[in-house]
Amino acid sequence: MPLLEVLVRTGLSTEMTTTLLADGPPLLMDHLAAESPLPKQMARQFLEKVSGESYGYDVEAWRTWIAGLGA
Repeated sequence: MPLLEVLVRTGLSTEMTTTLLADGPPLLMDHLAAESPLPKQMARQFLEKVSGESYGYDVEAWRTWIAGLGA
């Protein structure tokens, strides 16, 4: 089971989310922008679960949201 799927199923605290997403994790953004549907979908589901937002596959919108975590 992919790590992102495990994280989606178990949930994360706000503090853990902020720590994991610090500096806009490049691998997560790469998954979101992937052509292959599985990594793309898992990245979107993870981000939607931890954020409560729905930016779909808009990498720049997610980068902006992640950047706001450190503010």
